[in-house]
Amino acid sequence: MTMLHRPAFRTGGKFGSPKIDLGGCVFYAPLWRPNLAGSTFQSSGVYGTPVSTCTVTGATWGSQGRSFDGDDKISVAQSAALQNLTAKSVFIWHKTPAFTASARYLYDDGYFETNFGVRIFAIAAANNINIWIKNSAGTLVAEEFAFTANAFELVGFTWDGTTVHYYSNAVEKGAGDALTGTIAASDDTLTLGATTPTNVSWYNGTEGEVWIYNRALTAAEVSHIYQVTKWRYQ
Repeated sequence: MTMLHRPAFRTGGKFGSPKIDLGGCVFYAPLWRPNLAGSTFQSSGVYGTPVSTCTVTGATWGSQGRSFDGDDKISVAQSAALQNLTAKSVFIWHKTPAFTASARYLYDDGYFETNFGVRIFAIAAANNINIWIKNSAGTLVAEEFAFTANAFELVGFTWDGTTVHYYSNAVEKGAGDALTGTIAASDDTLTLGATTPTNVSWYNGTEGEVWIYNRALTAAEVSHIYQVTKWRYQ
């Protein structure tokens, strides 16, 4: 068994589900949790420390996450923990229906408006997920891969300051891309469900959990997150 450098999860929490405690977590939003069902909630970081205030507009709570119907969003207040990162990992559980629009944004942390940052979106070409990452110098890397309509999938990337790796259900997609530098601070809110701050390309579908780390997760850690959370989405 591969051993991780931090305790990987704890059981027996308030809602009886695994808690993943990997070092460097600066944002965690389990959108399925009943205590996050209100119009505002606090995301957490390492070991449950509050990080950011999240404001919900329309996205309906359910036992597998928040459902977005094309004019809904969750706005996340920026914090120092989320900005000026020289390494980063972002992962999202999503269920997206067959495509009927040009683009649907699951996640945008400032890229659309400031032209740097991260955006994860679905696009019409063959029901594909796109992950775009641009550093403060304007260097862009991206990967595109197909998703299965109406099925939950864990998508995201890791970046160690040198190389970006992309994943779907813990399986690496593509050969990785070289990227150095910094993803600078943004005055814009992080938005789930649309672009930020100008809300267009609204998302249709469900987002279950969102993680942001200030470091690159290993392939074993990505697999661990997938294995201990996938039961909820089956």
